[in-house]
Amino acid sequence: MKTFMKKGVFYLYMIGAIFKTVRLRFLKKYSSSEKCEEYLNISVLRWAKFSLDLVGIDIEIEGKENIPKKSGSLYVANHQGNLDIPCLIYALSKPVGFIAKKELENIPLISTWMKEIHCIFMNRENIRESLKDIKKGSEFLESGYDMSIFPEGTRSKSSLMGEFKKGSLKLAIKAEAPIIPVTIDGTYKCWEGNKRKDLLPGKVKITIHKAVYTKNLDKDRKNNLSMEIREIIGSALP
Repeated sequence: MKTFMKKGVFYLYMIGAIFKTVRLRFLKKYSSSEKCEEYLNISVLRWAKFSLDLVGIDIEIEGKENIPKKSGSLYVANHQGNLDIPCLIYALSKPVGFIAKKELENIPLISTWMKEIHCIFMNRENIRESLKDIKKGSEFLESGYDMSIFPEGTRSKSSLMGEFKKGSLKLAIKAEAPIIPVTIDGTYKCWEGNKRKDLLPGKVKITIHKAVYTKNLDKDRKNNLSMEIREIIGSALP
């Protein structure tokens, strides 16, 4: 299927999501929080699977046993392309709140669902606002919500991994939440990293590493935590 046809099908799917949004609001108003959360989780997981099937991604998941049974962890991954998000959601089999760029908050419908799964729209150019966002993310973790961050801050569009932004793991340290390093390998080939920038079928490998616990870490290890996590993620890249 041609790229423009795939994008057209995706946009039609998102238009159909308007009805899911209406139903979600109805459940929030008239039903229990458990039913509302169940519907939210199912809808987000279906979106992730639809996205991968549409592109033609064959996904291999390694280390699924390392996903904690208890929620409230920070999943830290490298960022190869836009397809990282549905791949990560599919691999974890649950929605996670992403630390996203502020501009996404202005996109109708998408931002609505992102807010429902506790995404945070961070303004990286405003230090004061960024500190508030970190505090908010820590509160989400403390409340038992899973969060995710791409510490590189931008897509590499290749197999190479960039440097991690300073302070990108502060929300986990502040909340004393477990950090789960995740390696994503291959998504760039399916879109941004190929010569024609087409949506192409391909193989993607997701490696979920063992948790790094932030509680009771000494000062030196906290200061070097970004480097430690980056090395773990990089160990599964070619």
